[in-house]
Amino acid sequence: MPSNEALKRALLMKMGLPPGHPTDAELEQIIQFILAIKSRRDPTDTDWRTACERYVPGAGTYVYAAADNSDLNELLRRLRGS
Repeated sequence: MPSNEALKRALLMKMGLPPGHPTDAELEQIIQFILAIKSRRDPTDTDWRTACERYVPGAGTYVYAAADNSDLNELLRRLRGS
């Protein structure tokens, strides 16, 4: 099972979050946002981006050299064990 750190790193890289983000509190808000969507349908990349922009100041303003192709939905599924 992946840790919160794996999901944090994937979000940092894929969503262009500032260094040090998401914080634990921001991550929990993002997860709750995505879980609410997941109760109705599969979350899209746009949903993940919206969650990050809503809860992380400066989301989308950073570009990282290493590409991270992690599937965020799969990371969340494994993290939550469902």
